[in-house]
Amino acid sequence: WERTPWMGVDEGFELAHQVWCGVGLRRIADLADLMGESRRGDLWRARGEKILDAMMHDSTWGLIHDGRFIRRRRVDGTVQDMLDPKMDGVPPEYAPYIPAQIDTTQREWEPCVTEALPIVYGLIDARSDVALATLDRLEALWNPTGRGGYARYNVNSDPDSPGPWPFATAFMAAAHVESRMEDRAARAIEWLLDIAGPGMSWLEFYGTRPTPPF
Repeated sequence: WERTPWMGVDEGFELAHQVWCGVGLRRIADLADLMGESRRGDLWRARGEKILDAMMHDSTWGLIHDGRFIRRRRVDGTVQDMLDPKMDGVPPEYAPYIPAQIDTTQREWEPCVTEALPIVYGLIDARSDVALATLDRLEALWNPTGRGGYARYNVNSDPDSPGPWPFATAFMAAAHVESRMEDRAARAIEWLLDIAGPGMSWLEFYGTRPTPPF
């Protein structure tokens, strides 16, 4: 439901979906090979590579723009960097979760921590210009509320959970390790241990819910 027109998301292609589908198809192809199903493995591997190649290189829908990874392109190939809520045709089952007076003004939603995933999964050289530019842009997500940690995405676009997220911080720590940015990696890991908690039983995010009953 977070990818609907009334949330401001236009129809298009999102980086996280391409990464996880492409990587997932690679992995299941490896499993198929181990189980003696190489014909299926070859098919799934080819599909995964096609997705990842389009994500990196397609001239219309590739998800690198201005030298760094971006979150989403619309189906017409334009970059979606703002949320633009459209309140026509909201399904009735979602009515309890929509504020009576929803803010329909455009809101910036870049950057998004999922832009680090191609680095985490080794889809790009972690020391390449694209990787480093992406990580530098993602530094805008550090310490969104004075509590440390990384936000999941630009807090201006978040009506419900603005604040540092443990999983977002873990993604960034992994990307910084791959990119040999030891100081940033240590800062993120120390936050996970000292603030989020070493027991790995983490809250979704650390902050106050501003929009009950979300």
